[in-house]
Amino acid sequence: MEYLYFFANLGVVILMVAVIIFVVAAYMLLPAMKKNKMVEKHRKTNFAHRGLHDIKNGIPENSISAFGESIKAGFGFEFDVHLTKDKNIVVMHDTSLKRTAGVDQLVTEMTTDELKKVTLLGSNDQVPFLSEVLELVDGQVPLLIELKTDDNYAELCENCLKLLDKYEGDYLIESFDPRVLMWLKKHRKNVARGQLATSGATKSKVLNFFLGNLFSNLIARPHFIAYDKWNYKKLFTLKVLKSVFGTATYVWTIKDKNEFDEVEKHGSSSIFEGFIP
Repeated sequence: MEYLYFFANLGVVILMVAVIIFVVAAYMLLPAMKKNKMVEKHRKTNFAHRGLHDIKNGIPENSISAFGESIKAGFGFEFDVHLTKDKNIVVMHDTSLKRTAGVDQLVTEMTTDELKKVTLLGSNDQVPFLSEVLELVDGQVPLLIELKTDDNYAELCENCLKLLDKYEGDYLIESFDPRVLMWLKKHRKNVARGQLATSGATKSKVLNFFLGNLFSNLIARPHFIAYDKWNYKKLFTLKVLKSVFGTATYVWTIKDKNEFDEVEKHGSSSIFEGFIP
């Protein structure tokens, strides 16, 4: 009889622990509970990845030419920004200029004047700045802006939003770094903030588990999620966010019509490149 009581009590303890773990995990996973108007407006918008670029025809990624082509075609576009040495906001995906411009230097170690002299490979386009992109677009299409951070996330956020505060067009902000979303939640709570995620964003397995399963929502509380195309259909926590909370989701990077159709069936929108949907 004592054994029965022991196992009965053990079962209760296990159940209580399981319930506590479930409640804690659910709380960590919570998105922003208040819907964001900009996200709701654009939850079905598909964005051209780094603009409608086509290097074979002299249109490099993240260039004024690629953004111009997106505007002509009526597509919103995604692009990446970094902070320069003199605290300006430059449009560039990589931390280095080597791949896209043939210059073996880090963006953060170059000034605005130095960067303005750099031409993107395969074109006559200079490296663009956020201010130039905003002037070009002027509200014609929505923007999906990825903030690329080092140890300067607060400065990057502050300087980027100083420009965006004056911009009257539609835009959403996303980042792999949940600290960016945390900053926005505190300082610009009405700006649409999205968590970029993948299963292997860092070299740490523990950190990848928390970031990849979106438990960073605990500090980020995102309005939307942008997940990689390899894992978005099988990730349980993403399914919970979509089905239970109705969180808007975008999938990257979609490179053909078949993938595009699959994403649409999934109820998500695409960040696409290499074809016209």
